[in-house]
Amino acid sequence: MLVRMFRLVTFHLLTFISLFINGQSKFSITPELILRTPSLKITDPGGYLIADQFNRRLTYGLTMTYEVSEKINLTSGVRRIFFVNDENYWFKSFGTVLFIKGNPTTGFQIPVGISYNLLRLSNRFQLIVGAAMTYNQLPQQSGTGGLRLVSSTNTIIQSSSSFSVKETIFWTMAPSINLLYRVKHIGWISYTFEQQISLSKEVLAMQFEYNVETPNSSNNYRASSSAAGSGRHHSIGLRINF
Repeated sequence: MLVRMFRLVTFHLLTFISLFINGQSKFSITPELILRTPSLKITDPGGYLIADQFNRRLTYGLTMTYEVSEKINLTSGVRRIFFVNDENYWFKSFGTVLFIKGNPTTGFQIPVGISYNLLRLSNRFQLIVGAAMTYNQLPQQSGTGGLRLVSSTNTIIQSSSSFSVKETIFWTMAPSINLLYRVKHIGWISYTFEQQISLSKEVLAMQFEYNVETPNSSNNYRASSSAAGSGRHHSIGLRINF
């Protein structure tokens, strides 16, 4: 996986370096801090499972832009992406739950896209709309887990779980809106909202089996969660022109 990632990143870097050599003032890079929220589908007949408590987390990336004309830009880059595989439950009657934030399954993403400068105001503000296709790669990974929780009313939840990556490579379409504000002698402060729409049905899946025991009853449930690769990105960065 690392060799493949290196080759892809090297290819895009060489492409943009070539463009940079032929037109220095038109090339820019933007280190970004990204708030990523993967879309998660949860099926839980029992209603006790909480699998998306920490679905929104910070990650990072680097965007490279080449200005083809005053209005048109080509974009690419590389980002760290993730999918959460947490398992938490809550007590319907009364009690406190200790939420557990686990390590997510991580991979990388390479977008290739085009954008259009929709609006410029006094050389300070720019509003840009764009669209990209993104190549995504995750490691082949799987695992198991389980919890035992006890409430103050003597309700006990015991579970076993498993997760697995179903597709190590998948593609997404990504329309975006980008707002730029120029700061003298520094560059452009950049905010981007991007909606990622996956072309896959299931990228990561989790299965849960849990038992809810009260002083008067004992019930078994099966639940599941799945992520197709869709999600949202809110990112803030500093765009530097060369």
